[in-house]
Amino acid sequence: MELNEYQKLAARTRGAYDCEKGRAGAALALCGEVGELANLIKKQEYHGHPVEWTKVRDELGDVLWYVAELATLYQFNLSDLAEDNLDKLWDRYGGEFSSERSIHRK
Repeated sequence: MELNEYQKLAARTRGAYDCEKGRAGAALALCGEVGELANLIKKQEYHGHPVEWTKVRDELGDVLWYVAELATLYQFNLSDLAEDNLDKLWDRYGGEFSSERSIHRK
């Protein structure tokens, strides 16, 4: 599936975020979903829990939904955001991560 198609289809389930305060609500909900994902990873890394692949996948899907929602609310499309982000990373690292370039960013 293409990113912009996903974004368009995800917007059909917008609900409460299609209002004046939608951006704040979506941003706060995104933080909540990232927190749920982080909690799963914390339990795995520090509490010895097994990796719950289905839950990790579900939380990543929820994160993607809220990213798409915020992009829509700010009138961006996901494909442009993804491309721009890759361009930024290419400029920063030249196609391959480097600790040195990370420390001494432009």
